[in-house]
Amino acid sequence: MNKMDLINLKKYRQPIEDYYRHEHGVTNIVWTDCKRRHTRAVSSLQKMIIDILTHEPRFNRSVKTEFQVMVVGIPNVGKSSFINTWRSYNMGTKQSAVIE
Repeated sequence: MNKMDLINLKKYRQPIEDYYRHEHGVTNIVWTDCKRRHTRAVSSLQKMIIDILTHEPRFNRSVKTEFQVMVVGIPNVGKSSFINTWRSYNMGTKQSAVIE
């Protein structure tokens, strides 16, 4: 169980999204559930992230071919689970990422 299990998404999802969009200028919000490691969901999320990254205007985007992604959230919401799921999907490894 993680923190997302503790809220009623039907009631709070839209107010949370509205808050971050209007108060902080966030344009892309992605809700994830990493308790289930579905290859199709990870693939879909990866395509969405790459699409966002390649279509957002950035300085010298044509020069760089790699991207850096930051995963943020309140404690115990599954950030490491998401990172490890995405990592194992792309690298074919079950080994957890080292956090320093």
